[in-house]
Amino acid sequence: MGYMEVPRQELENMGHDVDILYYSKEPLEFKYKNFGQRFISFLRKINGNSIKKKHREITIKEFTGTKIYDKVLVTHPQYLNKRTHQYLKSITKDYIVYLFDSLKKMPIQEHYIHFFDEVFSYEPSDCERHNFKFIPNFIPTERFRSLESTLRLFNISSKDVRYPKLKKLAEYCHRNNIPAQFILFSKKPLKTSLFQVIHSKIDIQEIDKYLRQVTVFVDIQRPEQYGLSFRVFEAMGNEKKLITNNSHIKEYPFYNPNNIHVIDIQNLHIPEEFLSTPYQKIDNDLYHQYTAKKWVQNILSLP
Repeated sequence: MGYMEVPRQELENMGHDVDILYYSKEPLEFKYKNFGQRFISFLRKINGNSIKKKHREITIKEFTGTKIYDKVLVTHPQYLNKRTHQYLKSITKDYIVYLFDSLKKMPIQEHYIHFFDEVFSYEPSDCERHNFKFIPNFIPTERFRSLESTLRLFNISSKDVRYPKLKKLAEYCHRNNIPAQFILFSKKPLKTSLFQVIHSKIDIQEIDKYLRQVTVFVDIQRPEQYGLSFRVFEAMGNEKKLITNNSHIKEYPFYNPNNIHVIDIQNLHIPEEFLSTPYQKIDNDLYHQYTAKKWVQNILSLP
C-alpha cells in the first residue's frame, strides 16, 4: 500500500468520493514495447512530452470523462506533461500540489509550480524561499506497536549519496556490539558484511516483518534535505525510537531526546541509556497534528 492510500482512506471515512491514480499502477503505468519506442520517447522527453507522459495524458482524460472535481491533488508534478496539468486545472475548482521531494533534490519540479493554485511542501527551506505552504509529512501506519521487539536498530535504503554515512553507522554498531540490521538495495554487486545487500526491491509485506521486530528506526537524511522524512513519522506512529542525523528535528514540538537521538556522523555516539529505556508516548493532541487525517484536512482545507 502506498503512502497516499492512507489519506485516501481518511477522506472516504469522512464521506467524500475519491478517485486516485498511481503513476506506477494501472491504468497510468506504462511499459515500453521495445528499444525503438524507448529511444523515440527519449527524444520527445527533451521537449517534456515523452511517450510515457502522453500515455498518462490520454488515460487521465479518459478516466475523468466529464467529471468536475472540487479538489485535485497532485504529487510528483514532473511526471505529467504540461497539457495534462492544463487539463486537470480546467476540471477542478482548486488545483493543488504536494512536493514529496525538495527542489534541490528534484529541481525539475519548479517548472510545473505555476500551474497550481496552492503549493505545499514538507521542506522548510523551499517554503521560505518560494513562498510555499509548509506541512510536514504524516504518520502512515500504527501497525507495529509491540513490546515483542527483538531487533534494536533497523534501516533499509538504496545505495546512494547516504551510503558513506550509513557505512560509518554500521561500523559503529558492529564495534560496539549494538544489534542492528542494515538492508541496502544496490543494482551492482557489493562486498560487505555490514549490510544485507539486495538487488531487487523488497515488497511492503516483507518490510513489515522487519518493522515488527524493531525498537529503533534509523533515518539518514540526504545532504539537500532538511524536512522530515516518512521514517520519522513511521517511528512516531509505531511508538519506536528514532536515530537520525537530521538536527532540524529538534525544532519540532514532538522532539523528545528520550525517543529521538540526533547523531553526528563524524563523531558517533549512541548512549546505552537511549537504547535501553522505553519509548515515552506523545501527548494525544500533539500526536493528532501529524496524523494522515489532519494532513489531508490541512491540504484540502476541510473541516
